[in-house]
Order: sequence, then structure tokens, then C-alpha cells
Amino acid sequence: EFYERFCMIILHYSNSVYNNHLCVGIKHGGHINEILKNNTSTTTISKSKSIIDLCQYNYKNNIYQYIDKYETNSYIFNEHEFTHISLIDAEIYYTTNPQGLLYNLSKWLSIRGYLFIDVFQNINNLKHHLTNKDNGDFIKLNYKYSDEIKEISDQKFYFIENIKINKDEKTNHHEVTYYSIAYLKSIAQECGLTIVKYYDTIGNVSGRGVIVFQKV
Repeated sequence: EFYERFCMIILHYSNSVYNNHLCVGIKHGGHINEILKNNTSTTTISKSKSIIDLCQYNYKNNIYQYIDKYETNSYIFNEHEFTHISLIDAEIYYTTNPQGLLYNLSKWLSIRGYLFIDVFQNINNLKHHLTNKDNGDFIKLNYKYSDEIKEISDQKFYFIENIKINKDEKTNHHEVTYYSIAYLKSIAQECGLTIVKYYDTIGNVSGRGVIVFQKV
């Protein structure tokens, strides 16, 4: 449901001539590419090779790329390459360098292009999302899965995932930092982005929404 509504917002800001969309931070099975395939060309990137492999398994004809360091390397894509960029699955909170990330996204965005950021109103909404997996139950249904949160400070915590597949067991440690919506708006404006609209609720999870920016 969330991804369908997210894509409806993207389509609302699309045009009838040319739409080239970059999706950053994917943590699901690649559904956004599939939902948008009849309306826009979408390239999806992730720092997780296993996620990219899953996306390519689900949708073989779509474009998914394993790319790291997109917060620090502004030369991964050409300047003004994309008409639309989306930062999804709480990816903004997984980075310790939101300024660098938004700077690069702005650089890759065309003039008058749109940036969409998946955001949460407060840190408790974010924790609820992570521990309840409102973005899909694929892992919990297919593997033995558990997660926990360990506090670091008022605005930072570790999100720890334990995944067991047959006899193999894997533990993922994520350091997550909550940034307020006001702070994200501020650094986006420093990168040449102006706010268009804040959708405070677009899914079935309280406090989860989308900020839409435009490059001017």
C-alpha cells in the first residue's frame, strides 16, 4: 500500500514528455520500478547486494544497481541526469552525512526536477516502522527473523537484525540517526531545493509521510 501511494505522488509530479527516475535506498523487493514501468524509466540503487539480487530475481527486466558511497561520490551519475529522484525506506536516517547525500541528489537532479523523501514525524514513528516491518513481511515469512533496538542517544540508535536461512545465520547492525523534518528542510534548501509539499501521512503507519522538493 505504501509503495503504491508513494508512486501515485511521483506520477502526480510527472510530465507527459520525459520522466527519468532514480530510486535510492531500496530495502524491499523492487516494486517501485514495476509500479512505474509504464510511465517512467526507473533506476534503483542500493548499498546492499542481497537486496539488489532479490529485486533482479523478482523483476528481471527492470534496472537495479548495487552502488555504494552515494553520499560522498557525486560523480556516480551525470549532473542534471534525472527528472525525479526518490529517497525511500527511511534511507535518510541510515546516513551520517545527510548534507552530502542531499547535495549529490540535488546535483543529479535536473532543473525543475523533483526530489521525494520518505520521512517520519518523530523517532518513535521511525522505530515503530523498523520493528513492525510495515514495508512488507517478505523476510519474516520466508526466514527466521528477529530484530531489536539498542539506544545510543536521544536521536540515535542501533537497529539490529538477525536472519537465519537454513543453517546460515546473519546479523546486520545499522546505526540509525533521526533527523527532524525541519532540519531536513533546512539542509535541502542549502542544496538549492525548495519545498513543494509535505504529505504528513500517505500509508497505514502513523507519522510516515513524504516531503516533495523541487530544484530551482
